[in-house]
Amino acid sequence: NRRVAKGVVDQLQHLDAFLGDNENDQELLKAAKVEITAHLDAFSKKLEQYSSDLFQDSSVSRILGNLRKAQYPR
Repeated sequence: NRRVAKGVVDQLQHLDAFLGDNENDQELLKAAKVEITAHLDAFSKKLEQYSSDLFQDSSVSRILGNLRKAQYPR
């Protein structure tokens, strides 16, 4: 989902800019790492669900089947 991906990218850019001003603070770096990991985990789970939903959609399955037939004609 593009909106989710954009949100993750925005968060990472925000954290990167914030950390650029405070590079020596190890506690901030640790907290940022935890937050980034949490965002990436959430994004990964949403992406897996989206992929699963997409491939369960009958029209998508039909399109993929047609592409396979076109790619590997008998």
